[in-house]
Amino acid sequence: VAGVCAPLTEKFDPLGLGTEEKMEQFTAAEIKHGRCAMIACLGYVLPEWFRFPGCESYESGLGALGSLPAEGWFQLVALIGAHEVLVKPREGGLGAFDFGLGSELLEGQSAEEVERKQTVERNNGRLAMVGFAGLVSQELMF
Repeated sequence: VAGVCAPLTEKFDPLGLGTEEKMEQFTAAEIKHGRCAMIACLGYVLPEWFRFPGCESYESGLGALGSLPAEGWFQLVALIGAHEVLVKPREGGLGAFDFGLGSELLEGQSAEEVERKQTVERNNGRLAMVGFAGLVSQELMF
């Protein structure tokens, strides 16, 4: 099963509370949160080395939340809202997480290789979620 890593051999639900449909929702949410966390880690660290022209006055890290003007917040909310409304899983795809963006790289791969790559993506997302939490807590503490 994609995303399952040693020492576990199947999806982790020790109390048996999740139905198959609920576990699919959790899987899609985990992948989505992992992808967002990977982008967030880049967005958190990248301004330390590079800034677009005109954005030099904005602060880095959590300070950016206070230095972003209202127009920036509007653009951010509009982009996220448009993505939620307009981008849907493709028909006949790999699951609720398959938006058809990059999945053509999996065509022609063996089933074991596709599962391995999905597990790698999920593990990278898990690490990014923990990493972003570490970045934020480190900034808040120090």
